[in-house]
This record gives sequence, structure tokens and C-alpha cells, in this order.
Amino acid sequence: MKKLKKLAALMLCTAMTFMMCGIVSSAASGQLRFSDPSTTVGATVEITAKLSADESLSEASATLTYDTTALKFISGENATASNGQIELEGSGSGNTEMSWTLKFQALSEGTTTVNISKVTASASSGDDVTVVEGSSTVTIGEGDPSLITDDEETTESS
Repeated sequence: MKKLKKLAALMLCTAMTFMMCGIVSSAASGQLRFSDPSTTVGATVEITAKLSADESLSEASATLTYDTTALKFISGENATASNGQIELEGSGSGNTEMSWTLKFQALSEGTTTVNISKVTASASSGDDVTVVEGSSTVTIGEGDPSLITDDEETTESS
């Protein structure tokens, strides 16, 4: 009887030990990186945003911010812009990369950035993707301000 109690206690301790062990889950990881173009005042400039992950992607979204005194958003596939913010949306088809090309007009000389204020992505497996965020630095040189268009900023492009 003592041996049976010792065996039951040992089995209970072993079971409790396994229950207390944490489940280790490795999340997918990725990077959202940008090109760093140079341009001149009045000219158009394209910035490429590329999300790369170590697993196939199912969807992603990001909110970018930029200085509206330096850049005017013109267009971008799966991008909408308003008041210095751009919303990017994307869906993957089993690829480990998504990319967006954003077109701006340069408004003033100097250096400006396009930054990420929020980004979310999920892998095809359903796991969230932990994304390392980058930014774009745009260098704007002397140009022709007469080329700047006064029309309203484009709000959506697909």
C-alpha cells in the first residue's frame, strides 16, 4: 500500500511538472523597410515599402505618417491618404513579401521622413507577425516650385 501511494504521488508530481511547463510558441517575424529616395522641389518621387517575413503572409496593414509641408501624396496601390497619414492594406497569396509603391510630389527643400505609426501582419498559419519597423528618408533638393500642383491631395488609389 505504501508503494502504491508513493507511485501515485510520483505520477501526480510528474503530471504537475508537465502542466507547469510553459508552451513555447515561436511567432513569425518580419520587417517593414522603405527606399530612401532623392528628388527636387516640384518633382514626383516614389517610395517603396516592402514587408518581408519568415513565413507566408496572409494580410497586413500599416499606418504611415509624413510631413504635408514637404510631401504631397499623389497615389499608391492599396493606399489611402488623409491629413498626413497613409493607410496601407495588403493580402498575401502564400508569399513571404508584400510591397507598396507610394507616389508623392516634393514641396520644399530639405530632408523629411515617412514613418510608421502602426503596423500589423498575420501569417498564413494564423500567427501574428512581429514586425521590425523602418522609415524612409527623402532628400529634396532645389527644383522648380512652379511644377507644384495646387489640387487637393489624392485621398485614395488602388
